[in-house]
Amino acid sequence: MHKFQQKYGLDSVQYVEPEDIYTADADVFSPCAMGGILTEDRISKFKFKIIMGSANNQLKATSKEAEIELAKKIDDAGILFVIDWAHNTGGVIAGWAEWVFQEEASFDKIKPRIKLVCGDNLRKLLEEAKRMGRTPTELVYEKVEDMVYSGAEFSEAL
Repeated sequence: MHKFQQKYGLDSVQYVEPEDIYTADADVFSPCAMGGILTEDRISKFKFKIIMGSANNQLKATSKEAEIELAKKIDDAGILFVIDWAHNTGGVIAGWAEWVFQEEASFDKIKPRIKLVCGDNLRKLLEEAKRMGRTPTELVYEKVEDMVYSGAEFSEAL
């Protein structure tokens, strides 16, 4: 028995060997360390309902089109997935705030922006993607490209 299981109980925590993680019967899979682990051949083995973690470049793809295609396959498997950079931006916001606010930077100043981008905007993205019958990854790419080419200032996006 592992320490985490001892602390929270066998009913709450199950241990699997690292090589079995992709076939684990779990509701949420949260890649937080290594990118390139969501591959086409693994998608059919997933039993997860949600894939969302903080690792960068979770999809094993070499282009935007390939990422969107893998995201569609994950969606077709009935799994909610949003590309990592759409929800994993708290660190970028913190860096921006340190640059803008300098010595006056604080968590209190960035918390509303993190909530907006990582909470409110993500929720809106998921709702809109569902309403439009598209994957959140496909939609967020479109939104970001529209924003980049619109000439909007970065601070306006926050």
